[in-house]
Amino acid sequence: MKTVYDALDPIVNGSATTKEKGDKYEAACVYYLKNDPFYALFFSRVGTITQAPEWDNSLF
Repeated sequence: MKTVYDALDPIVNGSATTKEKGDKYEAACVYYLKNDPFYALFFSRVGTITQAPEWDNSLF
């Protein structure tokens, strides 16, 4: 069984800049929250911070 460190290793070691590392981590979190059977039930809108302004803010 892999650990969380094994899962994050390609992000940490495969990124040239801190921004790239953050973008990859953010994308991994979005993927997880959309595809995990448990968390997908709780979050109807999941996206990156750059996608947030596109959403209808009346719900917040």
